Amino acid sequence: MRTALLCSLLLSSMLTAQHSSPTLPDSIGGWTRSDPVTIYSGTDLFKLIDGGADIFLEYGFKKVVVQRYSDRNENSIDIEIYEMEDSSSAYGIFS
Repeated sequence: MRTALLCSLLLSSMLTAQHSSPTLPDSIGGWTRSDPVTIYSGTDLFKLIDGGADIFLEYGFKKVVVQRYSDRNENSIDIEIYEMEDSSSAYGIFS
């Protein structure tokens, strides 16, 4: 449930941000940024998903924003927010 809340809040933040310069919260619900935000676009996706990027590119991948958050117990979670060509592309790759 906490992960879903974190993802929802981060997605809301992304939707209100400029496309070229995403704004993600520094901390949320006890989780804080532990690494700088990373953006992969086009074939740079192979750096994130080695061996699995081809299918994303076929489905209209545009870019992904990756942010790592950690809590005080040193647990971490990576948030990946994908931008696809359109809603049918997103449905195709994530269904």
